[in-house]
Amino acid sequence: MKIIVSVLLCVVCLTGCGKRGKLDFPPGTTYPRQYPARREPLPAPKDTQPKTEKQPQSIWELNESLETEK
Repeated sequence: MKIIVSVLLCVVCLTGCGKRGKLDFPPGTTYPRQYPARREPLPAPKDTQPKTEKQPQSIWELNESLETEK
């Protein structure tokens, strides 16, 4: 009886091993790749241009611009 139970236990354990289906990588994956991953700078958006601000020429213009921001 012990032999039958042990054989059945081994058979059940062995049937649960493995992968069912293809062993290919899913589409769109980036595997394999080099670690650590390279860091590439993101391209700047083409729509936006850097904003240019008018720089105050004197302390009075600076004070006026600060007062108007409030």
